[in-house]
Amino acid sequence: HSHQDRGSVHLYTRGRPWLVDSGFHSYQTGDPTRNHFLSREAHNLPLLPELSHDNKARVELERFEVTAQFHDTVLLDRGYREAELRRRALYLVAPDCWIIWDETAKPMRMIQNWQVGLGGTPRRNDRGFELRSRDQSVTMTWLGHLPTLRRHAATEGDLRGWIATKWKTLEPASLITAETPSNRQRSVVLIAPSAPQEFAVARSYVTVNGLLTAVLMRGPRVWDLTVDGE
Repeated sequence: HSHQDRGSVHLYTRGRPWLVDSGFHSYQTGDPTRNHFLSREAHNLPLLPELSHDNKARVELERFEVTAQFHDTVLLDRGYREAELRRRALYLVAPDCWIIWDETAKPMRMIQNWQVGLGGTPRRNDRGFELRSRDQSVTMTWLGHLPTLRRHAATEGDLRGWIATKWKTLEPASLITAETPSNRQRSVVLIAPSAPQEFAVARSYVTVNGLLTAVLMRGPRVWDLTVDGE
């Protein structure tokens, strides 16, 4: 029952699932609920809603580099014939955070989907969300241009936000979406756990050419970050 989830990002910290797969519903061919949970819309992926996607197309690993300072992965999704869509997942070791960078070769409308795990409560802040669960939290901070951010709490009649926990069993959670307008070509989100010390983005900027600069803080430590879009 292959899911259309190639390139999806899942995040767990200290045993807590924060950004997760939406699960498996059933094997009933033609069931709209099953079809949803197989689809790209049910996974943590960038979507280009104005274009059709070939679910049989390849998702290629363009770069994979691991050093003592960072882990860097770039994927090229060839499913959109009219667009090149790349996802970069960059983990920074010292500040303990992830940067997920979705970009098209030319400006077009894009929607990032983020399925929040069961028990995680998203709370809106000025540049993103804080996900809370008991004594733990994770922040999602969008860098550069701020997309339109929405939280979709699971409701009857709308499959967004639901998680299939076992055969034909759905549990309510939340889906976060980040929508960029048609005159933009990238969406960049930084994801960081709050432990063992509080994390903050003091400043960030992304140029039209894709150069990211930011000041990151965790406890008393400070990092001046520069990341190019290549």
